[in-house]
Amino acid sequence: GAYKSSLPIKTHGPQNNRHLLYERWARWGMWYKHQPLDLIRMYFGEKIGLYFAWLGWYTGMLIPAAVVGLCVFFYGLVTMNESQVSQEICKATEVFMCPLCDKNCSLQRLNDSCIYAKVTYLFDNGGTVFFAIFMAIWAPGRICRSPFHTCCGLFETQDMNTSNIPQDPWLLIGQHMKEPV
Repeated sequence: GAYKSSLPIKTHGPQNNRHLLYERWARWGMWYKHQPLDLIRMYFGEKIGLYFAWLGWYTGMLIPAAVVGLCVFFYGLVTMNESQVSQEICKATEVFMCPLCDKNCSLQRLNDSCIYAKVTYLFDNGGTVFFAIFMAIWAPGRICRSPFHTCCGLFETQDMNTSNIPQDPWLLIGQHMKEPV
């Protein structure tokens, strides 16, 4: 049987943070809404609240990169049959490649790797160069203009103990260490 307590846990009602979190945050239908960071902080504490604030910011930051990446992938999918390299590999019926091993391996036709050439083109086409340039320019600018530091003001992070965080000894050069060279 079930254990019955004289004081059951109250999980419903407008005054209960747990129920409010369930209604406003922990449901599949709420994936597109802003996180109730104040409720998360009150229920779970400072560190967990700060973690979810960071996670929400980071996930939102990756959405534009994911959209551009999907566009580049679909560009590769649409232009896959127009790739000159893939066409040459698929049409090479009389070209043989060396065996992959020394003993008991037969020659392979070059056009046997036709599907692999096409799949490779999906991820390595002219759009991937654009995507690499986009990421090289977009990512540092996006991180530097992060609104996340303003969110940290909402949380009580001023009294966090940083003495147990290991420091890189190279960062201490000029403070009290001499240069090794």
